[in-house]
Amino acid sequence: MMFEDILYATKDGLLIVGAIAKKKIAAFKLNRKFSVENMRDVQMPPQVRTSCYVDLYELSRRKFGDAIANFSRILERKFIGKDLTYFYKNIKTLKIKDLVGRVKTNILGSYYVGHNEIILYNDYLKSIYHELFHMASSCYRDDVYYSGFSQNGEHDIGRGLNEGYTELLTRRYFGGFVDFVPAYEEEVRIAKYIEKIVGQFKMESCYLRANLIGLIRELRFYLTETEVTDLITDIDKMHYLNNSDNSQDYSSLLHLEYLKNIYFTIFRAYARKLCFEIEDRIVMESAIDTEIKKFVEEDYIFSDIDGVVKEVISIEDFYDIFDEELDKNNMRNSRYY
Repeated sequence: MMFEDILYATKDGLLIVGAIAKKKIAAFKLNRKFSVENMRDVQMPPQVRTSCYVDLYELSRRKFGDAIANFSRILERKFIGKDLTYFYKNIKTLKIKDLVGRVKTNILGSYYVGHNEIILYNDYLKSIYHELFHMASSCYRDDVYYSGFSQNGEHDIGRGLNEGYTELLTRRYFGGFVDFVPAYEEEVRIAKYIEKIVGQFKMESCYLRANLIGLIRELRFYLTETEVTDLITDIDKMHYLNNSDNSQDYSSLLHLEYLKNIYFTIFRAYARKLCFEIEDRIVMESAIDTEIKKFVEEDYIFSDIDGVVKEVISIEDFYDIFDEELDKNNMRNSRYY
């Protein structure tokens, strides 16, 4: 998680910190505008010039060097160079503060974008690759922090999706190296569904370039601007609520409401994509059931809210959504493009 990720109320306003934690943060308080009214609030990340080279031997000699060099080696092997601009820029000056065993805290690790610094509090292997992905996708310019799919400036946008996708990539590329602490399970599942719509290559590229606008443009093929705005905002609200220690009854109801909104929007986006693919004869009508089950995977999506398991959405709901979209005419020209 980014160092600017969980909000604490202070006398002077907000101290913004964050981390992968073993349990929810009791001091959490949501009192900052993080939603957007329209996509004009989202900015393009800055362009930077940097050398596309890392010295793996030099990296390996740093503290936690084995993990840093391993991360760098795999990134260069798995991703194209133009997607690694922020990685090459940041890795040269990355600082890692070792507080392992020195501070009693549930936090495992955090990344501070403005200082390009990772802070490790507990077993570093459980969090360092997650934090390194934040480092590889972050930059700061003109009072705006860009990190993956999040932006923190006048508005605080995209944190929930950013944490989910960061953890998804961490498990995808480094799951064979360490045993991870379960973190951001709901956010990971949501990010995985969005990736199925956008495509893995495009979504990974947008993430590493801190290009939230690029992701939005991909989703706009299938959703209105308002639907995209609401989707990102609802993921943020769910993320903040899910990572706060709030035992009030209404928080569980809100959590379930946000999840329903999120999944209905995601399923609607895929239903429209499938309609387009049928229209373009990319998918034959005889293969519709197969494509739907491949996308949905589960007959039901459940959420475990404070130990209470509740149904969020089912595959039958998806079929209803798909039938609605199939009945609409001229969608491509009249609504989304």
